[in-house]
Amino acid sequence: MEKTKINWLNHIIELVVVFIGITLAFMLNNWREDTKNNQIEKQYLNSFYDEIVYANAKLDTIIKNNKTKIEYLNNSIELLKNNNLPEDSMMLVISHMVQISIFIPKTNTYESIKNSGNFNIIENYEIRSKII
Repeated sequence: MEKTKINWLNHIIELVVVFIGITLAFMLNNWREDTKNNQIEKQYLNSFYDEIVYANAKLDTIIKNNKTKIEYLNNSIELLKNNNLPEDSMMLVISHMVQISIFIPKTNTYESIKNSGNFNIIENYEIRSKII
């Protein structure tokens, strides 16, 4: 019976090549996932920024309108104190008092990230905790 000689060097080289191939595949997959997550994070942060800009503009408008209403009401109160406020103006004053400006912020991005469970996609802990 003849013994066959095993070429161990060839088997070791094949094992190393397979190991390197699998390692590279995992590294490429992780890199692709990181890139995808970074893009999603940027989209979320841009959406948060857009909602903040919208809220800021909306609040500025509400503040401006409320200042105008307060000035009008203060003038009307002075006229009322002096009994110089006509009855039809009184109805206008009452209508201004009844009108309220309600601010309802957009929370689409927050709801989206909350419902998807993707809060961890925002890597900066400080920003993530402020959003939450």
